[in-house]
Amino acid sequence: MNRFTKDLGTIDELLPLTLWCTAANVFMMFQVLIAVIASKHYLAIPALFFLIVLWMLRGFYLKSSRALKHLEAKGLILYFKSTTIQSLTFNLNR
Repeated sequence: MNRFTKDLGTIDELLPLTLWCTAANVFMMFQVLIAVIASKHYLAIPALFFLIVLWMLRGFYLKSSRALKHLEAKGLILYFKSTTIQSLTFNLNR
C-alpha cells in the first residue's frame, strides 16, 4: 500500500507540470504554423500533408501499442497458468 501511495504522489507532482509544458508546446507549434502560413501561403499544402501523415502514424502507433499491451497481458496470464500447472505436476510426482 505504501508503494502505491508513493506512486500516486509522484503522479500528482509530475502530471500538472507535464500537462502545462505539453499545452505550451502545442500552442507554440500552432503559433509558428500560423506565422509561417501567413508569410508563405504555398507552405500550407506541405504542412497539411505532414499533419495528415502524422495523424496516420498516430493511429498506427495506438493500434500497435494496444495490441502489444493485450499480448503482454495474455502472456502474463499464460505464464501464471503454466507455472501453476508445473507446480501441481511437481507436487503430484512427489
